[in-house]
Amino acid sequence: MFEPVLNLEMLRVAVLAAFFYSLAVGFLTNYSVVYAVDVIGLSKVQWGIVAGGMGLVGIVTRLPIGLMIDRFSRKLCILMSYATRPILILLFTLATNFQQVLFIQMVDNIFSYVQQPALEALVKDIASEERQGRAYGALNFVPGTALMIGPVLGVTIWDMFGATWSFYASAMFSTAA
Repeated sequence: MFEPVLNLEMLRVAVLAAFFYSLAVGFLTNYSVVYAVDVIGLSKVQWGIVAGGMGLVGIVTRLPIGLMIDRFSRKLCILMSYATRPILILLFTLATNFQQVLFIQMVDNIFSYVQQPALEALVKDIASEERQGRAYGALNFVPGTALMIGPVLGVTIWDMFGATWSFYASAMFSTAA
């Protein structure tokens, strides 16, 4: 029987939110580049610069984000990460040039990097010491499953309704998180 935490309800909410968030991420993971090149009109080199910039932003912001998570409420940090995602997804669909895509993706990346360490810190806060491994396992299994399903759903929506609808669906699931 799985009774790992001091506050089981909070863990359930966190895992469910992580599922919706990861499903939304999965919708777009493999298709943002296609959208940026085929719909917005970026060159492959420009997308390469965006992708490299996203990696750089991730490296540069890891420590400050960790400090922020330790200083402020974990729930507030997670909420901030989840709340910005749908807005940035919709802005991406409205982007018309390289500079806009670069800016939107950099901001999105910063807020995306808040979610996972904040969730892990929350689990550390609410799980009893002898059950933390199971709690972390659940925290990674459920969103991992969503990341497996998301790309299939994303491309299905893309094929059935058009490219932009994958982004709208992602924004909806991000809002649900």
